[in-house]
Amino acid sequence: GGELALSAHPAELGGRPVWKFELSAVSNDFLSKFFLVRDYMVSWVDPRNFRTTRFEKHTVEGKRVRDELTEFDYESGTAKVDGATRPLQEAWLDTLSSVYYLRTLPLDADKPAVLSVFSGETHTLTVEVQARERIATPAGSFATVRVEPKSTGASLIGKGKNLVLWLTDDERRIPVQIKTKLKELEGIGVEVEQPTQPSHGRMDGVPGLGEHLQRHRLARARGARHKPVAAGHLRQQPQL
Repeated sequence: GGELALSAHPAELGGRPVWKFELSAVSNDFLSKFFLVRDYMVSWVDPRNFRTTRFEKHTVEGKRVRDELTEFDYESGTAKVDGATRPLQEAWLDTLSSVYYLRTLPLDADKPAVLSVFSGETHTLTVEVQARERIATPAGSFATVRVEPKSTGASLIGKGKNLVLWLTDDERRIPVQIKTKLKELEGIGVEVEQPTQPSHGRMDGVPGLGEHLQRHRLARARGARHKPVAAGHLRQQPQL
């Protein structure tokens, strides 16, 4: 078992306002004895157009340790990955920012969204809307949209490994459950913390995201290897 957390908040990079998305995955004490997981990703996004400007990935998985830095240059149409220049082509999202961006999409089951995502090179991300369903969690019952972003390259949790997300079926698109396979971390429930609205307000061109920033905690991977636990507790703080 372990914990995976996602957060989003306004910040600055190089003196300019950005949105900062972060993800961390940490194995618990028991699992760490056999397979240590300490992953951290951070994405800096231009609030004017949702373009990624910088992406970092730091991973410790078992004996494998890796650090990666990607800097985006849209004027030249290139990205620098650990100093090596590579073509961006039409990509303007990274693997982490794409998870937040899909919440702004119509999510039509008849028209899967197709996005260009850069992760070492440009890949296609297809957002498959699988169902609209009501799910029961310890926090209550929610009408949701179940989606699975499928990548032709490296995804958020590794090549060939996809997330399945349940988002509230309203304009807020709040994640209330996530299931995935992350190395030895499987069957993970979700805890969502909704903070008060930041002073920066809403993100330009992204309806509702400024008002509905979340901190997601994926915790307590219990039970059998292929039997996900229910979603965790949903806590909402009063909004201003």
